[in-house]
Amino acid sequence: MFQEGHIDLAGFYAGDRQILTQVYRAHVRTVERAVMRYCRGVDAECIVHDVFLSVVEKKAVRENFKGGKMGAWLATIAANRALDHLRRTKRRAAVDQPCSDSGELPAGDEEERLLHRDQMAHLSAAMDSFSEQVLPQLPAQLGEVFELRFRQHLPQIQAAKTAGIARTTFIDREQRLMKPLGRWIKNRLGAQS
Repeated sequence: MFQEGHIDLAGFYAGDRQILTQVYRAHVRTVERAVMRYCRGVDAECIVHDVFLSVVEKKAVRENFKGGKMGAWLATIAANRALDHLRRTKRRAAVDQPCSDSGELPAGDEEERLLHRDQMAHLSAAMDSFSEQVLPQLPAQLGEVFELRFRQHLPQIQAAKTAGIARTTFIDREQRLMKPLGRWIKNRLGAQS
């Protein structure tokens, strides 16, 4: 039985499967509780999975643990990832859903409305150039994700159904797409400022 204070740190850092399995079994509920303070359902499940996957696959992540309470350390990672997820989904929702039926921003500061319009124009141009220059070099399945999510603006569940794959598979593909897309947009928008 795994006990909090009795972990073989050398084995943990080395990625010993038995130790990692013990860590998972001992702390999965703690990580779930930390995530569920911010997210529910499939999103929460994916974040929990992502936390443990990063611990299993990345030695650098394991080496960030310097001793103390493993559960608290994992819960902190999980809460941070859940908060990051919330920030991303709120930004997407703000972009995907206009503020009024006409698609116009509500009356307010003209400068703020112009800034929003300019930012959206730059973002749209960055997405177009990504589609033309980078997307053809990526696996076709990531191109399908891009088309469904960013061109057709389908919600994740509907996009997965349209693609004829499980939502978790779709989420995995979307996450693989987000890395090059995020870098591309950051570089393109950074060049605009």
